[in-house]
Amino acid sequence: MALVTAAMSEMDHRQQETVEVVWTGPESAETRFRQTEQAILEVVNSATRRLTVVSYAVYRIPRIRDALVAAANRGAVIRLIVETPNRIEGQGEYDCLLALGNNVASACSVYYWPQENRPKDANGKLGILHVKCAVADGQRMFLSSANFTEYAFTINMELGLLVTGGKLPRMVEQHFERLVEVGSFLRV
Repeated sequence: MALVTAAMSEMDHRQQETVEVVWTGPESAETRFRQTEQAILEVVNSATRRLTVVSYAVYRIPRIRDALVAAANRGAVIRLIVETPNRIEGQGEYDCLLALGNNVASACSVYYWPQENRPKDANGKLGILHVKCAVADGQRMFLSSANFTEYAFTINMELGLLVTGGKLPRMVEQHFERLVEVGSFLRV
């Protein structure tokens, strides 16, 4: 009976939603927020089954890179969705897979939004993947203005949320799962 009660209590706790502000930038004397990199690490380090990471830009993030490899080693299936493997021509070329390294690239299923699947405006300008989030096991979600970059963690001004429990993390995770299933994203 004690085990059943503990399990029911844990299930109720997981369904409750908490939201914390995540911040990079100048601090005020009155307010202290969770730091951006710390929140992302919390999400990545909590993943035991599934991890979805989405970012426009990804580079110079050694602690996140190591945490992704550790999550894969724990058995988490990692879906990494990036703008493109090496961005759209004319937008400052870099290769996010090269920046993350072979250990991460080999531990993740890496997806991108192909140009032929993107909407265009009247002038032919393509839409871009500008999402920045991480979702672990449908239970914990980081959502922010911050790209997964050194500058976003150190010198930029960035604002985001860390959501634990409730319905939102699973809804976002399922949305990206469906986009992969219907072919909106292609695997690298």
